[in-house]
Amino acid sequence: MKLIITGATGLTGSEVLRQALLSSLVTQVTVLSRRPIDGLRAVDVSSPKLNVILHSDFLTYPPSLNPALQDHDACIWALGPSSNGISNEEYVKATHDYAVEAARYLSSLAENRAQKFNFVFVSAQGAKPDENTRIKYEKIKGRTEKSLHAISSTGLSIFPFRPPTIFPYLP
Repeated sequence: MKLIITGATGLTGSEVLRQALLSSLVTQVTVLSRRPIDGLRAVDVSSPKLNVILHSDFLTYPPSLNPALQDHDACIWALGPSSNGISNEEYVKATHDYAVEAARYLSSLAENRAQKFNFVFVSAQGAKPDENTRIKYEKIKGRTEKSLHAISSTGLSIFPFRPPTIFPYLP
C-alpha cells in the first residue's frame, strides 16, 4: 500500500507516519508538508519508504505533483491546528478548506483507477456534521466531514476518524 500523509510534524500525523514506516503492509509513504520533517522524535526520516514533498499551499495542487501522487492508495489527512488560540477564519481554512481541496484534487487523480482511493480524515470525537453546537472544533470538523462526503465519488471513499483522545508517543 502506498500512503500520502499530511500533518506529519504534528502530534497525530507524526505517530501516523511512525506507524506507517514500521508497517510491512505499507510500501511507500509520501508526506506532503509545509516544512521539513527532520528531527521528528522516534521517526526514521531516512527510511527508503519515505518521500517528503514540501508543499506550501494546501489550497492549490499544481499538475507537477501528479506523477508523485497518482499511484497512491490512500491519504491520511492529519493536518490541522488546535482550535485554541486561532481565529475562526484561520481554523476553517486549515481544517475544512485544506482537506476539501486535497480530497477534490486526489479524487481527480483517482478517476480512472480500478480501485477506489481512500481519504481518511482525522476528525474529532463530538464532531457535528449538522453543526448544531457552539464548540468551534465540533462544528468545523463536522462541516468538513459533511463536505468531504458530498464530494465522494465512484473513485473516492471518505473515512472520517474520530479519536476521543490522542496521547503522544514517548520512547
